[in-house]
Amino acid sequence: MAEMVISGVSTAKVGRVMEEICGKSFSKQSVSEAYIELDVAVDAFCNHRLKTTTCL
Repeated sequence: MAEMVISGVSTAKVGRVMEEICGKSFSKQSVSEAYIELDVAVDAFCNHRLKTTTCL
């Protein structure tokens, strides 16, 4: 998500993509909140530690 901000992707563009995917429109506030939540989730996923496993 940070890359989208750096690249200059507007909330309106993100909203249009969400509308295309979900089949309904969202308010600017909803798009902004979803954007923030998704950014947190993606960051957590990218930075989590993998479990150590032993292969047999």
